[in-house]
Amino acid sequence: STGTIPITNSGFTIESTSGTSTIRATSDTLAVTLATTAPQDVCATLISSGTKTLEVNLNPPSGVITTLISPDTLSDVVKVRFQIPNSAFPAISATLLKTAPEFQSFVDENPLHPALSLSPSILKGIGIGLEISLSKAIQPLKLVPITITYRDSDISGSAPEILTLARFEDSIQKWVTLSSIVDSKSRTVRGTTKHFSKFQLMALTPATDVNQPKVYPNPLRTHLGQTEMVFTNLSSQASLKIYTYLGELARELKADATGTARWDAKNSYNEKVASGVYLVLIEGGQDSQKVIKVAVEK
Repeated sequence: STGTIPITNSGFTIESTSGTSTIRATSDTLAVTLATTAPQDVCATLISSGTKTLEVNLNPPSGVITTLISPDTLSDVVKVRFQIPNSAFPAISATLLKTAPEFQSFVDENPLHPALSLSPSILKGIGIGLEISLSKAIQPLKLVPITITYRDSDISGSAPEILTLARFEDSIQKWVTLSSIVDSKSRTVRGTTKHFSKFQLMALTPATDVNQPKVYPNPLRTHLGQTEMVFTNLSSQASLKIYTYLGELARELKADATGTARWDAKNSYNEKVASGVYLVLIEGGQDSQKVIKVAVEK
């Protein structure tokens, strides 16, 4: 088309800007794919009681960027805009002091957030990503998967296994990493989010030791809906042993290639642990070792 032509299907209204786009409807999915030559900008009006998953495929030169929004993800009728940002992504700023009032406010307002703010020494922007914005001040009720494709030339100097997706948090003006899965064969990185903003593919270089681990959130407040505790700034493949305060081994974890480990507050038998203080023995690169205290509040 040469202009915006709304198309409605199963309660969705799709508005693409000028250019070529493909809309494919099945019994459970409505997929919108923009051509590589089209402006990478599309809007979709979603209803709260929809029955189909919306699949949006942007096509920048680096490859397809796919976002999936399943039924009942949003609580109200809202227009969602997906676009490749016209300007550069926000810079990666210095490490955020976890005692800063604005960070605590962010924690209080986002109890489900599983991520950490990281310093420029270990987090490097690749420059590939998208921006998702909404016409109303609401956020997803469910995790939304985002998959970003990259080319080998895009990550020159970075190993695929240290790639991760990150989201820009406007309230604190910081990038925070998302739980991500890398598939080096398909050259994709898949992350999940419950907050729409700017998203960028980044390289997260692990620490060389475990002398300065970072933990978030600590304590883990499951009664507020928090689901996991994240350990970062570790060396690649660092080992973590979580003990009760009585010395009983509750769980063993292994950090991934980025030096990140995640604990779902369950023991080795997949049972939820009790409220209390736990000791974590971390062992990693350069024969480094660290013991830290963490807490769980149910």
